Amino acid sequence: MPTVSINWDWWQWDSWQDALLSFEPQMQASFKQMREQYGITFQEGIEALGHILSCQLPQVAVSTRNLQAVIEQHEDFELTSLVEKSQKSRAESIHSRPSLKTAYVSPSNDTEYRIAGIYQELLGIDRAGINDSFFDLGGNSLIGIQLISRLRKDFQVELSIPSLFQSPSVAELALVIEEIIIGELEQLTENNEDRDLVAISPSS
Repeated sequence: MPTVSINWDWWQWDSWQDALLSFEPQMQASFKQMREQYGITFQEGIEALGHILSCQLPQVAVSTRNLQAVIEQHEDFELTSLVEKSQKSRAESIHSRPSLKTAYVSPSNDTEYRIAGIYQELLGIDRAGINDSFFDLGGNSLIGIQLISRLRKDFQVELSIPSLFQSPSVAELALVIEEIIIGELEQLTENNEDRDLVAISPSS
């Protein structure tokens, strides 16, 4: 079956729009301006999709702008760049923990302390309780990607992005990370035992 890859430029409505509400007003305004000025309408998208499916090309870019101009401006809108700008702004304006339904409970071990510290740094809050949900504290999918990247680096574990949605609190993520570490240690022990068995096996 033929497959086509479609690279869409800005849409006038974006499913990430609500997730971006936690970003600073200046950045929100920039996104809004780009959508209004260059965004693809639903009608334009439907018409473009019809043309794409009829021409049978392997890859197509859809944009209301000159494609070269889009490529040249791409660096300014890369995910990493956006997150870093947001983090810098948050770090300059630390705010109090929001009023949540969950009571504040402080970290009780090293893993929880380290995860809570990353929450506080990325979200720009003065403290994060172990039962506080990342999303209730103001996190979104973009910052979540950065969070998972930091956890992978700091704990040296293969942590998946869906883990954050399944276990959004500090305590839950701490358990996930500890289980991964324990599993890796058990696997390492089994591998060492297998090598020892091979080493003492009599030669044929």
